[in-house]
Amino acid sequence: MKATCPRFRRRLAGAIAAVTLTLVAAMAGCASASDDAAPESDGKTVVSLLYAGGLDNVRELVESTYDDIEIDFQASTRTEFTSTTERQLLNGQGNDILFANQPSGIVAEHAADLSAYDFSTRYQASIMSSIKSDGRALFLPLPSNYRGVVVNATLLEQAGVVDRPQTVQELLDALRAAQEQGLGTAESGAVIGIDQSDASNLGHLLAGAAVPGFLGTVEGESWFLSFQEGEAGFGGEWLPTLGLFSALVDEGLLDVSRIDGTRNVVRQDDLVARMAAGELAAAFGTLELLNEIEAASQGYDFDLLPYPGDEAGERGWVATYPLSYMALNKELEEPGNEARLDASLRVLELLSTPEGQRALMRDTRTAGSYLNNFESAAVGGTGVGQALGDGYLYFDRFDADVAAQMGARMLDVMKGSATAEEALAELNRFCEEGPQSAAESHVLVGSVAEDVLLSDYDVRRRETALGNLVADAVAEASGAPIALVNSGGIRESLYKGDVYSDDIARVAPIANEIVVVEVSGRTLLDTLRNSVSALYYKGFPMGRFLQVSGLQMEVRVDASAEQADVPARAEVVSVRLADGSVVEEDGRYTVAVNAYLCGSAGYADGAGDGYTMLNLYSPETAPLAEDVELVDETGMTYADALGAYFERHRDVNVSPSVEGRIVMEGAPS
Repeated sequence: MKATCPRFRRRLAGAIAAVTLTLVAAMAGCASASDDAAPESDGKTVVSLLYAGGLDNVRELVESTYDDIEIDFQASTRTEFTSTTERQLLNGQGNDILFANQPSGIVAEHAADLSAYDFSTRYQASIMSSIKSDGRALFLPLPSNYRGVVVNATLLEQAGVVDRPQTVQELLDALRAAQEQGLGTAESGAVIGIDQSDASNLGHLLAGAAVPGFLGTVEGESWFLSFQEGEAGFGGEWLPTLGLFSALVDEGLLDVSRIDGTRNVVRQDDLVARMAAGELAAAFGTLELLNEIEAASQGYDFDLLPYPGDEAGERGWVATYPLSYMALNKELEEPGNEARLDASLRVLELLSTPEGQRALMRDTRTAGSYLNNFESAAVGGTGVGQALGDGYLYFDRFDADVAAQMGARMLDVMKGSATAEEALAELNRFCEEGPQSAAESHVLVGSVAEDVLLSDYDVRRRETALGNLVADAVAEASGAPIALVNSGGIRESLYKGDVYSDDIARVAPIANEIVVVEVSGRTLLDTLRNSVSALYYKGFPMGRFLQVSGLQMEVRVDASAEQADVPARAEVVSVRLADGSVVEEDGRYTVAVNAYLCGSAGYADGAGDGYTMLNLYSPETAPLAEDVELVDETGMTYADALGAYFERHRDVNVSPSVEGRIVMEGAPS
């Protein structure tokens, strides 16, 4: 099994006994409930699955290969999709094919044994042995990516860096040289970025950076084996790696506001564009990131380097870990599910072929497969290629829970809210007391009558029940008659039944403060126009779209105008208050928004979602708003407002709905 904190595992049973662990939704979308009979669509057997991202190539491959199978697929907004799978399994609504961040936990309890099936033997023995449970093959690994440091070789050469950086010090010196000469610098002055910067991926980045100087050594392997047995914790040997990332932020080489949730940016696409345009000199990332950057490059040469060592002469290492794991819901083995079982096994068999792996790799933007004798993407000519040729590949064995904690603690150090020593102590505390802490934070706050779903980013395109719930909660908590909630701050679904504090934390994970302002009608109308100024129905939608409370507005949409870099054309036709009166340009209105829209993170690099008409906090990035008056800084976040809302409505099943607050005439359904 992958390495969880051992003491964490030993305490898990007691924590579950102390509290009914109904895990929260980490994905959007709705699962197909399991029926005794096989679901059918036009005579086809439907195989349901839910994954954090699009699987269009997989669906096309399956349905073109098997004319009697249809894929029922729902996408999510995040990479952390295990909790939704677990929540659905506990509620008896599990999908046929399950995806999990780690090959353990509740998903493992509901996974069928695949050991007897030929396709489970097609994967590399080393990884299969590491993820087996009591000798059983419950999971299959999805493809992976080679991870290292992508550098703009052209810019570094212009900065006087001729040779590839081989050590951490050489990498820091190269970045400093680029920054000093203004080469590859963003508006913030930063010269290096990070891709896929959720907490789990940040933790895996931390582990990868620790490989050359520690984890890849004999001492590091000994430490890891002791860690697995609960006989070692995170100590001083991790300080150099934490110090590296702290130094990057302290010197302005890395902009932490782009990776800690305070800026609502489309990280992967945004990073590709900035690297390709020479606006960053480097990025911690993957081979696939390198390929995307090179495809979009504007005349620059790029390289992917292994993670550098601490000392001269140390070889750099390439890190890798499966993007996810897939399993078969063992419910399908029950009588009456024969058709779904047969169809699901055929899907897994197909995905365990080179053709299936290539479809997965296209969908997940990965570059390496764990199938035996699979020919992965070419890496020749890169620094990573040389490291791989010399056998310097490290399979990251930390599971998603530990990696997420590592990433969160790394962010604490980078933001200056904890010292490296304090961060490591907190990480060790998690390994010792994690389940109990999770139980204490898993507090019942209320209930919802039906699923309140975020599906296919709909909250960023139209009025939704979930958006109305958050907007109403903000209005109630702030006391303002009008509330405007940026949809980029709404990240997860709520499912029918009990709602817990950690459910709310996932729905609204970003800690931007709610503020109450008094604005002119003209500014209110400009704010609402900005809300619909970046609507994408084919491309990835922006988070600036506002969910509203206390207003009703009509918007006319021309979706035909949308292009790759041009949003649909949208015009605000009318705006009325809750009493039906029209918003007047010379009127004054009290509105609850959040400080992010008012410039608390500035408006550089896309921060603030373009709401410069509300600017109260950032005169250095945009003119201050002339007719916006700050009424109250509430100290509350969206999550706080939701918690208070459920507390006030504890005696009822909350039942938000779409009410016609935002009418989108001409918008695609």
